[in-house]
Amino acid sequence: MARRATIIDLITDAFGDEWDVREYRPTMHGFDLAFGWPADQLRGPGQAGGPRAILTEDLVLYLAAHRDRPKDIQLPVGRTAIKRLRRILGHHWQIDRAAWWEARVDDLSDLTIEDFCRRHGVSAGAAVNARHALFGPALRPPGWWKSPDIAAIIISDRPRAQVAEELGISVGSLGRLRWQLKELKNA
Repeated sequence: MARRATIIDLITDAFGDEWDVREYRPTMHGFDLAFGWPADQLRGPGQAGGPRAILTEDLVLYLAAHRDRPKDIQLPVGRTAIKRLRRILGHHWQIDRAAWWEARVDDLSDLTIEDFCRRHGVSAGAAVNARHALFGPALRPPGWWKSPDIAAIIISDRPRAQVAEELGISVGSLGRLRWQLKELKNA
């Protein structure tokens, strides 16, 4: 003899569809998570399948609040069920994150990394990676350091740290360029 599920309630989900509820699981967020099947559908293999979490309005609001932090979701259900619910709602972490960066592309191109990080609350590594992904590597033209005005700055008697900061290069790179310019003069 086959098992029969006891239907304890009939509810409407956030999309207006009716569901037969088999179970409620309490959450720590002030609402219960409902499990069941679409109303008036056959259940079991080849039909409506097993019971699943129902997207109630409370659940939709909770998932929307954690849209950009899916690892913070704490519900009495497995990760696969959470992924299914997020997919139904159109929550895609990677797509959302890419859209976030693209919405700030002007700031990313105009501000320094430090200013961008302060304004938008992201790490310097994330900002550098996004800048590289969106704009490509920041390469100077070959031989940029040989132009007379730049070469004069490089071989000046000013402190290395000051010159390196002005040119946007490391102190070690400045030392290498000074050495190469001296070699070019002696050649």
